[in-house]
Amino acid sequence: MWPPHTLIALNPRGGIYTGAFIVNGQVVQAANDGALKDNGQAVALYRTGDSEESVEIVFTIAAGSNTPIAMLFLPMPAKRL
Repeated sequence: MWPPHTLIALNPRGGIYTGAFIVNGQVVQAANDGALKDNGQAVALYRTGDSEESVEIVFTIAAGSNTPIAMLFLPMPAKRL
């Protein structure tokens, strides 16, 4: 179970990364423009809502992509009024 307002992101550690993930049954592309270029880039895969929830992430290393990858689980800042 993940706490409310958690950002789940992907960061390639070994260079160019491309591919897709299945997050809670939905396909999520690792990059909108084709590929994450280096470890200075990250992509949001999922954001939890207002309550605690479970998140299922399924993936297979994409052919031709460098690995490893880092999965980041970051608390999102409070909403500003």
